[in-house]
Amino acid sequence: MVLPRPCNGCGVTVRASRCDACKRLLERKRPKRADRGYDSKWHELSRTMRAQHPFCTLCHSTKDLTLDHIKSLAQGGLTIPSNLQVLCRKCNSQKGSK
Repeated sequence: MVLPRPCNGCGVTVRASRCDACKRLLERKRPKRADRGYDSKWHELSRTMRAQHPFCTLCHSTKDLTLDHIKSLAQGGLTIPSNLQVLCRKCNSQKGSK
């Protein structure tokens, strides 16, 4: 059970990081996926790489595969095959939270 705490946006007591109103506001301010580089070319590259490497690079699972930047875009990584790896959603989430 998650304990109540203040919303990161407005301070109202919630059981998540933000209240619904602040989540909506934050989502509206965030650039669209295509503007962040996740356009049709990205989706085609993702399909191709997942077909070529049909398992998670870390745990070898074959379920719920995603394409991951080894060095993130925020850290200056590029969307090129040598900077991409196939990960299952669980490993990708764990990697992202480190």
